[in-house]
Amino acid sequence: MHTVFRISEIRKIDKNRPLYEVDLKLTSDDDQQLRRLTDRIREESSSSTGWYRMDHPSLATSYNNIGAMYKNMGDYSKALEFYEKAHQIYEKALPPNHPNLAISYGNIGQVYNNLGDYSKALEFYEKSHKIYEKALPPNHPSLATSYNNIGQVYNNMGDYAKALEFYEKAH
Repeated sequence: MHTVFRISEIRKIDKNRPLYEVDLKLTSDDDQQLRRLTDRIREESSSSTGWYRMDHPSLATSYNNIGAMYKNMGDYSKALEFYEKAHQIYEKALPPNHPNLAISYGNIGQVYNNLGDYSKALEFYEKSHKIYEKALPPNHPSLATSYNNIGQVYNNMGDYAKALEFYEKAH
C-alpha cells in the first residue's frame, strides 16, 4: 500500500542557504482526517459532475460519434482512428461480453468493409457477433443485424452462397 506522512515541523538549518529540516510523522490506517479527505476525493472523482477519467465510457461514446462523422465523410482512416480509441476505452471499462463492445467491433468492421479489406471486416464482424450471441436472446434485432453484416462482406467478396447463408440467418 502507499505511505502517507504528515509534516509536523519545518526548521531552517542554514541562515545563508535555503536548507531546511523537515520532521515527518507517519499516518495510521485509522487517521480520521485522512480518511475524510480520501472519501471526499473518491466521491468527487466518481460523480457525474467531477472530472471524467480518461477511460470513461462517455469518452468512448464521443470518440464513436467522431468516428461516425469521419466515416460519413468518407475519411475512413480517421474514422478507424477514432473507432479504435473508443474500443480501447470500452475494453478497459466494460466486461468482455458487453453489447457496447460488440457495437465497437461492428463499427471497426464496417470501416474495413468500406475500405475493401474484407478479411479484416470479417474478423471484426465475427468478434461482434460472438458477443451478441452470448449477451442477447436469439431473436434480438442486433443479432440479425450482425448476421446481415457478415453476409454483406461475403456478398462483397463474391461468395454468394455464404452471403445467402448469413442473410437467411438474419431473416
